[in-house]
Amino acid sequence: MGLLDAATGGCEVDYAYSLLRIDSVVESATGGLTIVEGQSHLTTPRRPANPDGARLVATVFVPYFGDGRDAQVLLRRDAPRTVTVPQQHLLASTSARLRAGEEVRIVCWGDSVTAGGDATSDRASFPALVEHGLRTSGADARVTTVAVGGSNSAQWLGRSEEARCHWSRVAEARPHLVIVEFVNDAELDPKTWPGLYLDLKSRTKAIGAELLITTPHFTMASMMRFGHAVVDTDERPYTRFLRDFCHSEQIALADVSRRYEHLALEAVPYQTLLNNGINHPDDRGHALAAEEILACMGRNTPRPEGDES
Repeated sequence: MGLLDAATGGCEVDYAYSLLRIDSVVESATGGLTIVEGQSHLTTPRRPANPDGARLVATVFVPYFGDGRDAQVLLRRDAPRTVTVPQQHLLASTSARLRAGEEVRIVCWGDSVTAGGDATSDRASFPALVEHGLRTSGADARVTTVAVGGSNSAQWLGRSEEARCHWSRVAEARPHLVIVEFVNDAELDPKTWPGLYLDLKSRTKAIGAELLITTPHFTMASMMRFGHAVVDTDERPYTRFLRDFCHSEQIALADVSRRYEHLALEAVPYQTLLNNGINHPDDRGHALAAEEILACMGRNTPRPEGDES
């Protein structure tokens, strides 16, 4: 469309939009089933509250431009959730400082998710929640966020002209622990991952810091190469690489992806935790990441399953 001459007046634009919705199927105390309709939202609908005395049986996820036939039903199942196990033995120096009450400097290094997108405030971002969780437990923790939106680890390790993406920013913070989150690395050539992460490990060791790597949260289905909306197994090559790499190199791993895998069993459509509908978690998603990181450090107090607060 060309530029409009002001003298010609206004123009009309036709567009359409759609919303998401989560309905609940609940069972009453007498055994009857009822559908409770939820409130629609552009990206992050919540399931409706259960009526008094009712038990959640399933949720019905109504997607964009749904016609009723493409709604997805997620049964609520009482499968045990695998929480990241404590790995203090892989964070020996950091754990010792925490036990002794000494200052612990932590750098959360990554992309836009680490930078806080799309949390409602800085305090709701996962780096801030990690610091809060540690300080609440009595630790003298100082968390510094070193992150650039849209970046990947290759850019930070000397393969970019982007001035803000420079390893020196991590090193200059003099961290005792570096926490790594790069969901954008999933889009890199898989052949580059081993070299990048060995370089990352070497640089962290050279500055006297320990390393904790996080697996990526879930993003929109097309980015994850999934053709369906209900995902309870992360088959992304990048996730498998990180799990294998951390196991073989004896590096602490906070398995955020594993936590997202369990959401389907809790009848929570994972997409409804993406605030921008693409790749940025909402406050709940940031909280999940923080919980797994704290669990890895042996400091976790996880919320009950299905808690969407």
